[in-house]
Amino acid sequence: MLNTLMYMGNSWGNDYGVNNHENNSFQPRHGTIAGFYHYLQDKYLHHLRLINELQDCLERDELNLCYQPLIDLETGRTTRVEALLRWQHKHSGSISPEIFIPLAEQTGQIHALTSWVLDHALQQLHAWISGGINIDIAVNLSMCNLHDENFPALVIGLLDKWSIPPELLILEITEGMIMYDPELTIRVLRKLNDLGARLALDDFGAGYSSLSHLAGLPITELKIDRTLIMDMDKNSKNALIVRSTIELARKLDMKITAEGVENAAVCNILKEYGCNSAQGYFFSKPVNDIEFTSWFSNSGRDPCN
Repeated sequence: MLNTLMYMGNSWGNDYGVNNHENNSFQPRHGTIAGFYHYLQDKYLHHLRLINELQDCLERDELNLCYQPLIDLETGRTTRVEALLRWQHKHSGSISPEIFIPLAEQTGQIHALTSWVLDHALQQLHAWISGGINIDIAVNLSMCNLHDENFPALVIGLLDKWSIPPELLILEITEGMIMYDPELTIRVLRKLNDLGARLALDDFGAGYSSLSHLAGLPITELKIDRTLIMDMDKNSKNALIVRSTIELARKLDMKITAEGVENAAVCNILKEYGCNSAQGYFFSKPVNDIEFTSWFSNSGRDPCN
């Protein structure tokens, strides 16, 4: 069980605004094997405690959502936010999604977490629309959700609950989710597409990626991973990969979003390449609902425009 927990804890992609202190916390005790063993043992016990406490974090009101805006690079307007889950533990402080999401997937608690995220994200979207902020919202899914044939019914039920048109919800998945049991996954994806929600492929380019096998999937958007975007103004190879990806995706009738934009130079290159939208610290870090409302009202535009 130790090996499983350790591996899965490092398999979840970190997002902006999270300090994954646990990944960098090992300090060898005099450089000994015993010191490393004690480190592993402490981490293992910590994960076991988190598994138990995950069951109660919803009732203790320790979860919250942050929102990072996406900017339309043609109009300069904010058209969407991505909802990002946070766990503020009463004793341990901020727990990284890299840690608790894999544990939730392993124990089956991910279904309750996803339901909570969707419910609260759509509730917040309803409040924003009622207040005159007309945007879309994106929510990240787990592979477990795509292996649950009842998941589309949950989605449509929550959309009805908050009177949200399905096309305003973007569900983000990763390429790796499709590879495991592709027949079941594609069946669930098509059900989600049929109910009107949009599907985006997240973190494209982070590992082995191929556009060729995506043509038959109901994917409407490609999100290029920040590892390719962040230094593309200085890295000509990354810039070439990004440009080629944008050109191919457009031929497949997919919208393109660039993640990890941190300066004006990258922003302008992406505009030149025909990228549709972007997100990153250049525009805004992930913020809470009140901060986003204020940001949107005061400066929710592309600073390049």
